[in-house]
This record gives sequence, structure tokens and C-alpha cells, in this order.
Amino acid sequence: MVKHIQKIACMSTAALVSLAATPTLSRAEEERGGIDLLIPAIAELIPACIAFLIVYIVLAKMVWPSVVKMMDDREKALTGQVEAAQEAQRKVAETTQECNRRLSEAHAQAASIVAKAKQDAEEERARIVYEAHVQASDIIDKGHKAVEAERTRAMEDLTRSIADLSVEIAGKIIGAELTDEKHLKLASRYLEEMEAQDA
Repeated sequence: MVKHIQKIACMSTAALVSLAATPTLSRAEEERGGIDLLIPAIAELIPACIAFLIVYIVLAKMVWPSVVKMMDDREKALTGQVEAAQEAQRKVAETTQECNRRLSEAHAQAASIVAKAKQDAEEERARIVYEAHVQASDIIDKGHKAVEAERTRAMEDLTRSIADLSVEIAGKIIGAELTDEKHLKLASRYLEEMEAQDA
């Protein structure tokens, strides 16, 4: 690049020297006015065109390919950066979608776990209530059976006591000794009569 600049500087210097070598304008030409100011003099036009062509050729051969190459490299770099940015944006969009999908799955799974836990808790509560009812029924049945057994035993004791008393009383009233067999018959008949009166 530095060599190109040095060559350009040399050629530019040569062009300036050729311009300096052109004849200077006379004072009369400098005093032109109107439309003549826009039209250059032939003596100035030819060296200016030659200098322009030299500068153009130097720029076209030495500078322009470097500028074009630099612009192409810059365009490729920008294209690469744009493509990389688009790829990164695409990956971010995919990652966002994946995260949203996983988040939805996590919410669904959490809701499923909560629903399952509620169902399990309800089933456990129902089981505990059922077992409590069964145990309460068993306790009540045992209580009824115990009461019935106690009542039966009490009735038997009472029957024996009444039978013994009635035998004693009957023995005193009748004045005769009763045997166990007669005693049982008498007690049974007495109890039947009592039950008939209760009914």
C-alpha cells in the first residue's frame, strides 16, 4: 500500500511539473469575463487533460484494484457478520421455543403431580375414614355383645337368685323339702309367668 502511495505521489508530482511548464496566462486572458470564464483556454485544457489522464491511469492501475479489493473484503465481512447475526438470532429463537416448550411441559407435569397428590390424599382420607367407621362398628358391636353377655349373665344370676329365694320361700310356706329337680321346674314356671306378665 505504501508503494502505491509513493507511486501516486511521484506521478502527481510529474503532472504538477507538466502544468507548471505550460505557458502562463497573460494579463489580458485573466481579465476575460462572462461566458468566457466557463470555457477554458486551449493552452490550459490540453495539459489539464493530460494530467487528468495520467492521474486516472495511475489510480485505475494502482489504487482502484486495492480499493475494490478492500470494498469486496468489507462486503464479505459484513455479509459474514449479517449471516452470523441471522444464525445467532435463529438459534436464540429456537432456544426460546425450546425453553417455552420445556416450561409448558414442566407446568403440565407440576399440575399432574399436584392432581395426583390430591387424588392420593383423597383416597388416603377415604381409606382412613372407612377404617375408622369399621373400627367404630367393631367397637360398637363388641360393646353390644359385651352388654348382651353381661345382661344374659345378670339374668342367669338373677334367675338363680330368684329360684333359690323362691325355693326357700316355697319350702318355708309348704314346709316340705324340695329337690333340685322340683326346684328347677318351679323356678322355670315362675320365670315364665313373670315374662308373660311383662309382655
